[in-house]
Amino acid sequence: MKVRLRKIWISLITIFMVILFPYQVWAAQSLSSVQAESYFLMDAESGVILAEKDAETPRPPASMTKMMTHFIILDEIKKGTIKWDDVVKVSARAAAINEGGIFLEPNEALTVKDLFISSVVKSANDATIALSEHIAGSEAKFVERMNEKAKELGMKSTHFRNTTGLNMEDYGIHAPEVPGEHVMGAQDSAILGDALLRSHPDILTYTSIANHIVHKDKKDLTINSSNLMLPARNKLPYDGVDGLKTGHTQLAGYCFTSTAKKGDLRVISVVMKTKSDSERFVETKKLLDYAFEQYEEKTLVKKGATVPGDENMALPNGVEKSVEVQSKSDITLPVKKGASEKDYEYKVTFAPGVKAPILAGTEVGKVEVLHQGKSIPGFKPVPLVASKNVEEGSWVRLFFRSIGDEISSWF
Repeated sequence: MKVRLRKIWISLITIFMVILFPYQVWAAQSLSSVQAESYFLMDAESGVILAEKDAETPRPPASMTKMMTHFIILDEIKKGTIKWDDVVKVSARAAAINEGGIFLEPNEALTVKDLFISSVVKSANDATIALSEHIAGSEAKFVERMNEKAKELGMKSTHFRNTTGLNMEDYGIHAPEVPGEHVMGAQDSAILGDALLRSHPDILTYTSIANHIVHKDKKDLTINSSNLMLPARNKLPYDGVDGLKTGHTQLAGYCFTSTAKKGDLRVISVVMKTKSDSERFVETKKLLDYAFEQYEEKTLVKKGATVPGDENMALPNGVEKSVEVQSKSDITLPVKKGASEKDYEYKVTFAPGVKAPILAGTEVGKVEVLHQGKSIPGFKPVPLVASKNVEEGSWVRLFFRSIGDEISSWF
């Protein structure tokens, strides 16, 4: 009888698990089935890491390299040192790189914009090199700036040797003289994509182009995006995908740094060294499905609001004994669908030695969000600021305050 009751309880528990937790089971299976040597998935708003595998291992990134090239080009556009309608004369060296290009010829003239779109959409190597030479004088000098930018962004598993991501032997005698190994980890690729979106959100205008006509000297050329997940590409469409960069070489395999947005949630995903053109998109879909089906973007604390439990910071030498502190920006992060906000708590750290006088808006500390008492991978603490001006108290005020505090302590 006891054995029979035990079997019944086990059956009921199994049914309970199947009914209530299929989502969690499916999600775990979908991530374990991602066929890529390494992958990375993050929330673009907060930097929170949603999933990763071997993400810090440096690997050949192929044309995902061009995200950094595009970053620097857009920096130059923003500074005004080059303009979209500037005409670039193609060098013999750039024209000689006929691997995955738009068949440029020596002395051919195209605008910066046509070359840029060719580099973004078609991943044209000759157009990329022509732009780097136009901006820096040589590809090698442009690469120096790429590596400087990588350090600035905190990319720890990255080193560039060229602007395109081609294997150096594909350059032949035209390889730029930059030592080292050309590598970038999956996490670094996501960091780069995220920084590119933050600094130049208009990059999405170009990464979402499905096809484009390049205005060449002799004949217009139609190019198609290598990103088959773009809805307008109508190959392997995924609603919300609007970037960022594919890549492929024999060493790198098939790679893809994607970004997609649904509702308020924008994510960035990276897959490296998949086996085929279509597989990189199929594996990316698994990551994107996991993000959008499991999470929703939620603002826990509004900009200018106080953090629950830590509304004030002591100012012993102020006219007032404390000052209200507020979040400098929204505290927004991806939250598991159906999760309770009670699962989240706040860890406030005030800067040491803060004294009056203090001005409204002065940063006085930071707040970290914890989930069930644990740090959230990738979450960057949000600054806290003073809500108002507080003058320094006179010595008379502070003297009598100290006496009052002493008397109060007796009772």
